[in-house]
Amino acid sequence: MILPIDLRGIVPAAILDSLDPKGVREVMSNVAEAARSEWIRLAGKELRSSAPVYLDSIQHVKVTSTYAVVSLVGDRAMQIEEGHKRIEQKHGLLGPKVPVTEPPAKGKRQRYRWERQGRGGARVAVEDGFYRAIPFRHATPGTRGQVGTPMGDAYRGKLGKEAAARLGKAVYSAAKKQLGEAPSITTPYGQRTKWGARLDTSDIVYKRKPVNVPKLKSYHTTDIYAGMYRMQKEYEKATQGYYQTFRMISVDGSGQLVGAKGKPKHADSWVIPAKEGKFIASRVAKYVEQITADAFAAYVEAIG
Repeated sequence: MILPIDLRGIVPAAILDSLDPKGVREVMSNVAEAARSEWIRLAGKELRSSAPVYLDSIQHVKVTSTYAVVSLVGDRAMQIEEGHKRIEQKHGLLGPKVPVTEPPAKGKRQRYRWERQGRGGARVAVEDGFYRAIPFRHATPGTRGQVGTPMGDAYRGKLGKEAAARLGKAVYSAAKKQLGEAPSITTPYGQRTKWGARLDTSDIVYKRKPVNVPKLKSYHTTDIYAGMYRMQKEYEKATQGYYQTFRMISVDGSGQLVGAKGKPKHADSWVIPAKEGKFIASRVAKYVEQITADAFAAYVEAIG
């Protein structure tokens, strides 16, 4: 999606062509940057768990002499913006157009089942569908960063705002204690990860009170923070740390979702329910209409 900002639709061409192109370009740049800032502000205000992917999809401004654009890219961001029907994620993650990868590359992997050859024969591994590990980042409670949902936020609808906030703080406190000395270390150079400790959410105590971390959905096998890692990515001159869990999506040979032992999964597993669009871009477009003429008028007045 492209949000265009074009002075030629607002200012007569004869006037525009008589002005200093550098000055006009500066006006366009200022308007476009203001539009992008407004877009980010509205998205940060209205979105919660979907905010990280949406905010990451708002591109930086591109400007020519009389034309500027701010764009939104990515399928998920467009689904948030315009709304969507029910989405079964297995098609995008494990569908026939998705290539199979081999370690250490991340992605779709071949799934096998054990089958005995004849009566008393040897057991052999037979190809039976595919699987994939999906990472989920978790930000620290109370933050509004662009990467990861703050711990506890996902439970707002289930527990209420205050209880969800307390849960997030409890999980973060436990993560610091359990994982602080045993991070999982990786590098940006394709090397294998050295895995550290995993978070045990079965016995969390926060401010001397036990805290139960419930399943977010009735058909989940664990809560969403169980087994969380503290990831530590080591660059040449810096170290980046963050918290992450993994969920496994798996389909059998017929393309049906299955669990670790081949049992069918709930029909709503790995599904994004249908949602109405937020239509944030249309409001940003109206904002641009309001400020563009004023910005240009101020520029003309300034140069006399």
